[in-house]
Amino acid sequence: MAFRIVPATAESWPQFRALRLEMLADSPKAFVETLDAASRQSDDDWVRRAAETPHEHEVVMAKPLGAE
Repeated sequence: MAFRIVPATAESWPQFRALRLEMLADSPKAFVETLDAASRQSDDDWVRRAAETPHEHEVVMAKPLGAE
């Protein structure tokens, strides 16, 4: 399967949230944030988080080619 890398944006917040929660559930020791804390974030918080990219790293998501 081929993928393309796309930046996280305010519009992609549902996918960003799903990916982040999956990462926290899968590897909780790899992150400072807990799954419980992330799960309590509001939709507005997730929109903001997806739209903001800290200078020290980029937030990207992989999508199968042909996916919206």
